[in-house]
Amino acid sequence: MPEPERREVAFRAVAAERGVSPARAAEILADLVAGDWITDREIAAKVGVHVATLERWKRRPEFRARVEAIVEVHRAELWRRAHGELDRCRRVEALP
Repeated sequence: MPEPERREVAFRAVAAERGVSPARAAEILADLVAGDWITDREIAAKVGVHVATLERWKRRPEFRARVEAIVEVHRAELWRRAHGELDRCRRVEALP
């Protein structure tokens, strides 16, 4: 079996061991990568894959696109919260 195929089988096995589908495991990986608050090594350990597997996934266009989509959702949420806080401050400043 070629190496990439063997690694994909291993990734599926890890997902199954953790009781999640491979798609859900990939989503968890994407969310952790998008969050950017822990290292790749920590992400790989948390999900139960080798860091090389994570690095390989990060090179996949569909995975990168999902990470970018998650980042955009986080940005929009931060902007919404910041804008709401700014509005609140303006209302407080307007009080007599």
